[in-house]
Amino acid sequence: MSIDGVSATTGAKILRQAGVFPAGARAQLRWREFLRANAASIMACDFFIVDTLWLGRFYVLFFLELSSRRVRALA
Repeated sequence: MSIDGVSATTGAKILRQAGVFPAGARAQLRWREFLRANAASIMACDFFIVDTLWLGRFYVLFFLELSSRRVRALA
């Protein structure tokens, strides 16, 4: 029995009736195909610290839009 009260068997039955089959039976997307199909809605981000020669420190957070490969925000 799962936490929300629906057993795994009942869930599988409902999915089967809806035409959703187990993951192994579905078409497998490769990672590259997934990225190409969803690039317009995926943003990558990174955070790093830059230490200067004068013992200063910059904190950098930036976001990169995968479809255009452009930096969208820089802080």
